[in-house]
Amino acid sequence: MDVRQGEKVYFNDSLLFGGPGEGEVAVQQPRARSVPIKFYTNPPPRADLAATEMATSEFIVDACTGDFGIDVDAIRKTTFPATSNHSTFGFSGAHLVRFPDNPLGCSPYNDPTQRLVDAMAYIGRGDCLFVEKLAHARRAGALGIIVWHDSEERLNPSSEPEDLELYGDDLDGGAILVIPYSAAVFVQGQLLLEETQPDKHMVMVSLEKDWPEQLLGEDPTLPTQPTKTNVRSGRILFINGHAMVNTELLV
Repeated sequence: MDVRQGEKVYFNDSLLFGGPGEGEVAVQQPRARSVPIKFYTNPPPRADLAATEMATSEFIVDACTGDFGIDVDAIRKTTFPATSNHSTFGFSGAHLVRFPDNPLGCSPYNDPTQRLVDAMAYIGRGDCLFVEKLAHARRAGALGIIVWHDSEERLNPSSEPEDLELYGDDLDGGAILVIPYSAAVFVQGQLLLEETQPDKHMVMVSLEKDWPEQLLGEDPTLPTQPTKTNVRSGRILFINGHAMVNTELLV
């Protein structure tokens, strides 16, 4: 069978679990599968505009996390203040930027005005690996990427060990988050508004400290995010010729 990146496949086979003493698997610290993030619009910073006059329009969404790059949920649980200048994606917010000539983020960015520096790149899913998308954005100075999905299906970006080794330091400190299509429709409208009225609107994105009530009933943050790791010994499941080192066995 063919399995696409991000799809969930369930197997019921006791032989996959092995027996006691048959080997150990190196396990990394699990990650949350999703975090709440907020999209909002502000007028561009102006000396003649007081903070109290900066009306906002906001939207909070349950964004899926990846198994590489920065652990965004760990940042969410830190004590950094909302106004922190900490150089990573967090509560202080970052400008959301898209490039029509590079809509999927699969090529190096042509950014002579450095719009991406300390911003978040807004890109679509497809055409290249998630690690490539994040690496291109990080090389341009971005804090990370917001990837919009073309469906409502939950999608947690994963990576192969060899890809992590290939891109190496380009991924360190970068955030990768995936939003569903319904949220992307809202964000698209806000970005169009900024592009037509750049003197009045600026689209921002930030982490939310707490889950809003409208998302709590949906069990948004599952216990763990499966994490790829090197297997020293034991049983390995193979699909499409690839070792499923990013497989979560449910007992």
